[in-house]
Amino acid sequence: MTDRPSELKDLAEKARAFFSEKHAARERALQLSRSVTQLSSTAIRAVHRNEYDEARGLIGTARERVAEMKDIQTHHPDIYYTGFVQDAQKEYVEANATLAFITGAPLPYPEELGISYGAYLNGLGETIGEMRRYLLDSLRRADVSRCEELLDLMDHVYTELFTMDFPEAITHGLRRTTDAMRGILERTRGDLTTALRQQSLEERLTQMLGRVSGESQGNRIITAPMCVNRRICAVSLASTSLRGSESVKKHSNIRRSGVTSGHCRAEYTPEQVQKSKCDCPGAKALTRATRSDRLHNWTLTDRKPVAIFPCP
Repeated sequence: MTDRPSELKDLAEKARAFFSEKHAARERALQLSRSVTQLSSTAIRAVHRNEYDEARGLIGTARERVAEMKDIQTHHPDIYYTGFVQDAQKEYVEANATLAFITGAPLPYPEELGISYGAYLNGLGETIGEMRRYLLDSLRRADVSRCEELLDLMDHVYTELFTMDFPEAITHGLRRTTDAMRGILERTRGDLTTALRQQSLEERLTQMLGRVSGESQGNRIITAPMCVNRRICAVSLASTSLRGSESVKKHSNIRRSGVTSGHCRAEYTPEQVQKSKCDCPGAKALTRATRSDRLHNWTLTDRKPVAIFPCP
């Protein structure tokens, strides 16, 4: 007769040993995965700080941890393919690809890294987010030298990943990664376009101000409205000087001189402005400027300030 209690006890002992081994393998896999993830994340931050040697050292340490996972893959494939190991490997691929793209180094292949193609392509897709971060940091530094190149690279990565039309069970969720990266790519394209147009506008404004400054022979410019009271004050004289008024032409402190389209230029002394009794906004603004100790709105050349006003 079979001894059932002994038989069950022997079965329990074998099951306990089996689960103990699995538990130890799982704990080891979790430890290695956390280490790989932390090392890879730190390496990515080092890349963004332009500390490339430190990033290479961290990636080298992560590579050793990834190699240790091979033993778990061989003896405990059910633990190895539960998902958290692949997440760590994606972070590892992301660190390698980010370093390669930013420094211009060759892109390591999955066989070189010891990573499956599913985890590799998902990590490559997430590199688009890191390149967006690098691109935005460059824009904040007003450095657009590589922005177009990086945007084009992001577009190429997305295009190639989009062609992987295979079941999710094979690609490990690559379609979801690709869809998320498309949104990042389009936002980056819009941000870069806005920044480049803004830079172009700033350059044109700088050139225009440089031309105006050159025409006024180094003098700063005061802008004031036309005299609202239609009186013969410094503001109204400057505003009407291009209209050919005989009374204006006879005024000794006004000289006809076109500066820009729709504007007039007048030369006069601060004393002449202060003697103007007009209470229009333009005259008051000029009077305040002449009395200012800082003279922040104009400077003197040959003891004559220059002002530019909108023509009526």
